[in-house]
Amino acid sequence: MGGPFKETLRPSLSTLSLVHAYSGQHYQEIRTQFEALGEYERRRKIEESLLTGGTEFSVPGYCYITSQYTEFTVKWDRIETGGHRKIPKWRETLLSDGIYNSRMRASMHLFEEILRPRREDPIYITEQFSPLYAWLKKKYPNTVGSEYLGVKVAPGNLDERGIRHESLTALSFSDRSMQYVLRFDCFEHFADYKAGLRECARVIKPGGSLLITVPFRRDSAHNIVRAKDGEDGNVEHLLPPEYHGDPLRNEGCLCYYHFGWDLLDDMQAAGFRDPRACLYWSREFGYLGIEQVLFMADK
Repeated sequence: MGGPFKETLRPSLSTLSLVHAYSGQHYQEIRTQFEALGEYERRRKIEESLLTGGTEFSVPGYCYITSQYTEFTVKWDRIETGGHRKIPKWRETLLSDGIYNSRMRASMHLFEEILRPRREDPIYITEQFSPLYAWLKKKYPNTVGSEYLGVKVAPGNLDERGIRHESLTALSFSDRSMQYVLRFDCFEHFADYKAGLRECARVIKPGGSLLITVPFRRDSAHNIVRAKDGEDGNVEHLLPPEYHGDPLRNEGCLCYYHFGWDLLDDMQAAGFRDPRACLYWSREFGYLGIEQVLFMADK
């Protein structure tokens, strides 16, 4: 592949911008510094230079998961307010091999670079019908994956395909049985996500960590409730219903929340220490969108 990258060497970690924010106020301080340094404007210009026409376009870069230079495929998201330009799906596309999106690649990158898992560590990831689970299982044999198969299935049971059922709020694992729990875009689909956080804290060993991604509003101090379960068992929609893709259900999963900075307090209350937002960006690794965010906390 031609372009600005060398064929043989992986990009240096210095090409990955990574800062940790421990509160909404801390984030505003970081943002102010970045603005003063012109960092966001620099990133904006780089990203705008990559845009081309068509229904999709490609961006050269290095895939952390496949350990190869590639052409990331980018798809368009929506028309910006005023209808003047389209916004790329930076977070959910920038696809490597057509399957590993930017969020997946960055999650594994930061998981390994920050948390330094060992090959024998027990890892639980809340997906099993995915290429990310397959990659983890091959590299870390004690990885356990699962999907949510419905209220009629007992936690820990396998279906005829060998897919394990687990529920965010009632895990079948014993106390302190996992070194790491990885949950990507999962908590927003449960009305009682705080119970899910407590379950994660229960099953993680002392010294272990939680790594999650969620729909997140950096401009919101508080979590935004989109829907809630009514006393009659029906869902009450407070905002227009939003459904996210599900590999096992065509109808998708209802999104109950878009999270704000309250999430860090919720993680602390669930029994975690040092909850933080990891803010990252890299042109070379293909983590674009001015800045992206995932969350970590330790037990």
